[in-house]
Amino acid sequence: MDDAWLDTANASDLTAVAQALRDGRLAPPYTASAFQLAGVAGAHTLVRSLAGADPKALAWMLERLAQERRAADDRHANVARLVWSGAAEGEGTTRDTRVVLEELFARAERHVLIATYAIHHGRVVFAKLGERLRKRPEIDVEIHVNLPSPTGRPEDVRADVAAYLDDFARRQWPEATRLPALYYDPETRKHGDKRTSLHAKCVVVDYRWAFVTSANFTEAAQDRNIEAGVLLDHPRLAEALAERFRGLRESGRLRRMGERG
Repeated sequence: MDDAWLDTANASDLTAVAQALRDGRLAPPYTASAFQLAGVAGAHTLVRSLAGADPKALAWMLERLAQERRAADDRHANVARLVWSGAAEGEGTTRDTRVVLEELFARAERHVLIATYAIHHGRVVFAKLGERLRKRPEIDVEIHVNLPSPTGRPEDVRADVAAYLDDFARRQWPEATRLPALYYDPETRKHGDKRTSLHAKCVVVDYRWAFVTSANFTEAAQDRNIEAGVLLDHPRLAEALAERFRGLRESGRLRRMGERG
């Protein structure tokens, strides 16, 4: 039996063949021209190889396979969701960046990992996380940020870290909320051609949900800029993403602010 067509046929293709078999547009001896007229030319070889089967039974089998493929598509759709901010045409099925982040923070039970290049208007963008932490202060939060330096000099690292921590506590983090662990890459302080940036933007919650996005933790990125991301309900990928950051911390590439300047 030549079933190569089944490898690429989607649910609509399978349903079209099943309907054509039921209404008699496709019938033995199953000519190629009949399949072309029915708009399912690719199925000709498969159906012809099953010419001994009752057309109605074959139609039932194909329709059941179509139902299974639709169910599989639905399962995949629940694993990965497109997330969008800013201008968009049509309704679509995308989720808004701010809404997705607020929902993620609201369901956190144990751990929240955040990586971002920039933070502005933090008390607004972290508001829902702050609410959750005041209810569940035992949740561990770690935030990985890009730490720029006015001078880039090694002797100024303590001052750079102190300035960032002061601004974060006074202006970016929700009031009356325990401060998270803040990490930075020392390479981001360098100037010139050797300078690097911590440019990853992602959130991992409870090692189950992973949100990878182009959006920074800024009001503009979450509400006005055109930003795209993907929300994954996939523990294996979420754990792998969190493990990347854990490995960088344990190796010393990422340093905690306030502990090692």
